[in-house]
Amino acid sequence: MRSKPDCCLGQMTEAGTTITREGAKFIPAKMMSIQHIEHAYKCVKWMPQSTNETWE
Repeated sequence: MRSKPDCCLGQMTEAGTTITREGAKFIPAKMMSIQHIEHAYKCVKWMPQSTNETWE
């Protein structure tokens, strides 16, 4: 098992997205749903390469 560093300054890649908030926006004669998306990132250098590896 490897210890997870606080900050390695390694290359980050996107790991997924999450809708952080959602609301409605009224435009006369038009109604739209607005989604705000938050991107998640992971450190390629320090992420376990297999699902069997875990952090200490």
